[in-house]
Amino acid sequence: MFSSSPIFPALLIPAFFLLSCAGPENTPPSGVSPQPDPHGFSSRYNQEAQKLFARARIMWDLEENCSDPELALEYLDAAIVLEENYAEAYMRRALAASETGEWESAFADSSRAIRLQPAADHYASRALIFIRQGNYLGAAKDLEQALRLDAGNPRTAEFLRRLERLKQ
Repeated sequence: MFSSSPIFPALLIPAFFLLSCAGPENTPPSGVSPQPDPHGFSSRYNQEAQKLFARARIMWDLEENCSDPELALEYLDAAIVLEENYAEAYMRRALAASETGEWESAFADSSRAIRLQPAADHYASRALIFIRQGNYLGAAKDLEQALRLDAGNPRTAEFLRRLERLKQ
């Protein structure tokens, strides 16, 4: 019945192609890496927490000054409620707190970020908080640790320059 129609074979080829490409799991073929999330979110943290972090993160300029620390604190508080081990959110919250003069919160959050993820960036950021507070000895110790972890870290180099200028 259908086999005598010239349209039937032409319809079978696209249908076969579509069926062979569709899979129940929509996974990439073997040996092909999965595509990253198009929004830039990782699977490491809750996506809503990452969105809140991103809203706060864009408030900082290249010199680590926040345009609206109070609003950043609100976003970061909410992100941490959703993801209690979000090291980057703790560090950003520490930086925002340091801009509002909340030194105890800034130190506690930056130390928590370092415990969660002892990275050169986190030590360098805590050093910046110490610099803002006027604690140059604490800043120097954290910058030394940051250098031990990653001697080529650009944030560490920048904060070392700041510290040297302030010490003169």
